[in-house]
Amino acid sequence: MSPYHGTNRAAVAVTIRSRFPTDDERSRTWYDDTACTPETTELFFNDRFEHRGLNAKRARQAIKICRTCPVLDRCLDSALTMQHEPWGVMGGMTPEQLGVLRRKLRHTERTGAAV
Repeated sequence: MSPYHGTNRAAVAVTIRSRFPTDDERSRTWYDDTACTPETTELFFNDRFEHRGLNAKRARQAIKICRTCPVLDRCLDSALTMQHEPWGVMGGMTPEQLGVLRRKLRHTERTGAAV
C-alpha cells in the first residue's frame, strides 16, 4: 500500500515536490525549467479512489504538458532512478509505463539486448 493511501492529490503533490532540493540546497537546476507548475500539479498525481477513466484522463493531460517540457529527458532519468513512484506521471510516463521501462532496462543490463 502506498504511504500516501487516503491522502488527497494536493497533499501528495506537496510531499513529492518537497523531495526536490530547496533553494538553499541548490542553485538553478533542471527543476526550475519544468513545464509542470504548481497550478498543474494535481494533474500529475493519481487518486486511488477516483474512477479509472478520470485518472486516465488526468494522466493524458499531464503527459501533454510533459511533451512540451524542455527538461523531459532529465525528468525521465530522475523518475527511472527513484525506487518507487506509484502515484503519478513523471518523465512523461504513467507509473505503469515507468514500471515496464524499468523492467526492460534491467533486462537489457542483464542480457545486453536492445530495449
